Amino acid sequence: MENRITITVRLFGEDSSFGSRMRFRDAVDAALQQAQLGTYVGGGTMVTDEPHYNVEYEVTDESQGLTLICNTLRELGVGQSTELSVGPAIRYNVYDDAWTNLGPRPASSCQPTAPSSIACTPSASPADFLAQLQSIADEAKKKYGGPKV
Repeated sequence: MENRITITVRLFGEDSSFGSRMRFRDAVDAALQQAQLGTYVGGGTMVTDEPHYNVEYEVTDESQGLTLICNTLRELGVGQSTELSVGPAIRYNVYDDAWTNLGPRPASSCQPTAPSSIACTPSASPADFLAQLQSIADEAKKKYGGPKV
């Protein structure tokens, strides 16, 4: 059985928009598969101090995988803030030719803006619970944008 390493690409700002991240995801996946180094395995939006989108790939060779992913993203013109990470402690900027390990990402200082105990409040009626959830969703839309309803 092959030893597979997960490499995560962190896309920030406009690069994390749906169209951009799909373009980057698909191009890197195609390059990895063509080189028989790995494949796309998943992704997701991270709502933190600096919202971003993670795209994960499994590769069979860490060094070759990082280089191929980095070069592919650069060719596509990915943003300067884009990061590649291997596990929680190894993190690189995609444009850093020296491959300087930036270390673990700083912990988020993002604090919930609504009571975190809404689900635990035994006296909350279903209507109150729904109203609190809607309030949280409205605040998130104001802060991070979202679909215009």
